[in-house]
Amino acid sequence: MSSIKCFGLFWRRDLVELDDFWIYGWRPKSLSSTEPDEPETQINFQSGVYVLQNDQRENLYIGQAGRGKSKIGPRLWAHTRNNNRDRWSHFSWFGLTDPKRLPKGSVDDQSEADETEDNARPISFALNELEALLISVGEPALNKRGGDWGDAKEYLQWSHYEDVHLRELYSQNKKLKKRLKRIEKRLGQ
Repeated sequence: MSSIKCFGLFWRRDLVELDDFWIYGWRPKSLSSTEPDEPETQINFQSGVYVLQNDQRENLYIGQAGRGKSKIGPRLWAHTRNNNRDRWSHFSWFGLTDPKRLPKGSVDDQSEADETEDNARPISFALNELEALLISVGEPALNKRGGDWGDAKEYLQWSHYEDVHLRELYSQNKKLKKRLKRIEKRLGQ
């Protein structure tokens, strides 16, 4: 079962309802689908990871949303009120909750019931992993710290070339030169 239940890529901030900051979406049924008259879902109460982006699709900031009442909608709204508000124009998001299970009311009406997924794995672990992965790969300019990998252990790539010293190369070169001279002598006779 996939941890990510839904996502949206490169959504425009200027299309968000600014009065109440509701973020609406719809899912096409086929390639020829046209946008419906009414939105299919709203993602304000979604738990997940979001990416703030500029017009050039550069990742500027990666954050997580989902602990308590701090879901994607309120987190994005907060980014319209901080020092970086003029630096991002688009956002992408990756949700951990099926949109059909999201509450329809206000933030105050939301319960803490969706703090764990069906597989009983705490959402906070998945959020930390997703955020850490995106920060590590994307290296966004506005993230001041790295991701929280929890108990995961980082491995570095090993190369046999790193253990070769110049002294060893010099010695091998000297041996090869001697062999070459012997071969040349044999061929010259």
